[in-house]
Amino acid sequence: MNQDTQYGKRGIVVAGLVGVLVGALCLAGVSSLGHAVSSSKKFAAAPVGAASRTSASQALRSVDPIMSDVLDTFPEALKLDPEAALDKAGADFCSRRNALGRAAAAAAAMIGAPKLVSAAATVKMGTDSGALAFEPKDVTICAGDTVTWTMNKNGPHNVLFSEAPDGFETDDESMEGYLSEVGSTWSKKLDIAGTYNYLCQPHKSGGMVGSITVN
Repeated sequence: MNQDTQYGKRGIVVAGLVGVLVGALCLAGVSSLGHAVSSSKKFAAAPVGAASRTSASQALRSVDPIMSDVLDTFPEALKLDPEAALDKAGADFCSRRNALGRAAAAAAAMIGAPKLVSAAATVKMGTDSGALAFEPKDVTICAGDTVTWTMNKNGPHNVLFSEAPDGFETDDESMEGYLSEVGSTWSKKLDIAGTYNYLCQPHKSGGMVGSITVN
């Protein structure tokens, strides 16, 4: 077997590896994390007992195999507090997804493939029914992910951060101006873990507010 043939086969193998890793990233996307959070927060609010622990565990395991694997690895967190287990699961979800991303990027670099972009969440500005609200109102992502707001109904709308983790300047990072044209977008990458609360300035009196949790 000549050297060119060996390099060619190696390229095919690496390309296959990239495909597998990219597929894994898609399966472990940010939407799964968001569903896990919304499914299990109601159990975390209940008294810490056998029933609430079991319910929280089932909610997390039913959403994504990665969540189930995390709970198998760290069962002691759920025994103490379902909400603590949720936080732990979210953090480990992001760690594993980011590890997959780094591995895929390294494999892609070997064959000159394009870099992978970070995961993203999309929020509608104005619901499909015309309500003055962000949809979804609450979003959970991993550090380094991007949130994109899309003008949907009854604009103009904007995104004004009211509370954020230390190191994030709410005035500087908020949207400049407004979105009025249907389908227009504005995006923000969030690198600092914590909770970000925001509102639509023209419609804040109507309760048009949202929240982003970054793990």
